Amino acid sequence: MASVKPFVVIARRLEKSEEKKGKDITLLKDVGKYEVEQDQCGAYCAMVPREGDQTPITIFESYDSKEYLLDDVKGHRSSKEYKKFKEIETKEQMLDKPTEIAFYATKFGFLQREDAPSVPLNDQFIWVAKLTAQPGKRDEMVEACRVHTENVKRTEDETFTFLVLESTDNDVDILLFERYSSESYFKDVHSTSDSMKEYRSKIGPILAKRDSAGFSAVAGFLDKRETIFRSA
Repeated sequence: MASVKPFVVIARRLEKSEEKKGKDITLLKDVGKYEVEQDQCGAYCAMVPREGDQTPITIFESYDSKEYLLDDVKGHRSSKEYKKFKEIETKEQMLDKPTEIAFYATKFGFLQREDAPSVPLNDQFIWVAKLTAQPGKRDEMVEACRVHTENVKRTEDETFTFLVLESTDNDVDILLFERYSSESYFKDVHSTSDSMKEYRSKIGPILAKRDSAGFSAVAGFLDKRETIFRSA
C-alpha cells in the first residue's frame, strides 16, 4: 500500500460548458493513467460536486514534492498525456477563468485502508472541508484534528481516507480530505460519532470560517488498486 505523500495540490477548474467539461474529464482520465504508474504520485483524482453547480472540476493531487509537480522534463508535466491536456485546454479555450490552485502540506492521516474498498471509486462519497482558524489558533486546531483522525482510523472501517492538510499559502487554513463508502455512512455514522461531537466542541471556539462540500470522483485514483480511466 502506498504511503501518504507530503505535498498536496487542490486545483479547481471551471469549464465553459458541459461539453467542454466532458472532454476535460476524458483527458484527465488519461493523465491519471500515467500518474498511477509513477512512484512520486500518491493520488490524482478529479471530482465534481454532488449538489449545486456541477460545472467545476476539482482535482486532488498528491506528490513527493512540488518539484515533481512542476518538472516538465521528468515530472508530472513531462508526460505526453499532460501535454495533450494542456494543448487542448489552450487551443479550444476550455476554461471560463484560470485554474485556481492551492498548495498544502500533509500533516497526518491516511489515504487508503489496508484492504481495498469493496465500493467502486465513482460510487464513494468524498467530503472536503476547508477550515480557517482564528489568528494564532491553527496549531490548536491541528491538534484537535489529530485526536479525531486517530479515532476515525480506529473505529470507522468504511472511512477509506481521512487526511489533515495544512495550507502553505497562509498560516490559518486547514483542509480535511475525507472519503467514505457512501454518503449515508458519512451522515449516519461518521457525523454522529462521539469523536465528531468532541472534535466540534474543541474547534468551535477557535474556528473563524468553514467551507465544505461533497463530491463524486470522475477520473483518476485515490488508491492505486482502484482507478477511473478511459476504456481502451
